[in-house]
Amino acid sequence: MRDAFCRRYTNLDEGAAPTGDDVGSYLARLAFYEAASVDAFTLLARELGAHGAPDVLVRSCKTARRDESRHVRMAVKLARRHGAVIVSPPALVDAPPRALEEIAIENAVEGCVREAFSVAIATWQADHAPTTGLRAFFAALAEDEARHAALSLGIDAWLRSRLSVTAARRVDVARNRGIAALQASLTSEPIGGIGLPSASQAHALFTTWVATHHPLAA
Repeated sequence: MRDAFCRRYTNLDEGAAPTGDDVGSYLARLAFYEAASVDAFTLLARELGAHGAPDVLVRSCKTARRDESRHVRMAVKLARRHGAVIVSPPALVDAPPRALEEIAIENAVEGCVREAFSVAIATWQADHAPTTGLRAFFAALAEDEARHAALSLGIDAWLRSRLSVTAARRVDVARNRGIAALQASLTSEPIGGIGLPSASQAHALFTTWVATHHPLAA
């Protein structure tokens, strides 16, 4: 969805996510996906630990989970202020740790692409949202998501060091598909009143972002 670039996890049921084209619905939708990001980092910390990842990566995932929990509280408060109904994502189901390649693909798409691009969007909103409260909210998101994006790159590097060349290529293919899907999501005009860039402005942000962060996919 155009206005939700948060980190998701594989098999997240997005059918319950709030819909609607008003500010309250946007914020409730953001709260839903930020809550899903809490679960995504919970799962990531658990699986990286099970695979023997460096402690710094596991600890950073737990810190990111706390960041996302704070984002949920902020988004919920703002959404309720705009009269929205809050919906939580389905509870995360315990499962055995996935294979490294599956984790790497999810991290490449959700962390190195979606979450990384969210920094550009949130930074734009921090400058263009119509109220002081919204601008402060998006500034906080941009700062935290920049740190999460850097973590995604660190996780990507560690996972790739343990994958075969063939498996790493499959991760690259998935990442490039994620970049293409991201670009395709930017074609419609956004809802107003929340500081989102127009379709043309979002395309310009994307072009700059992909040339900087993923030049081989540009």
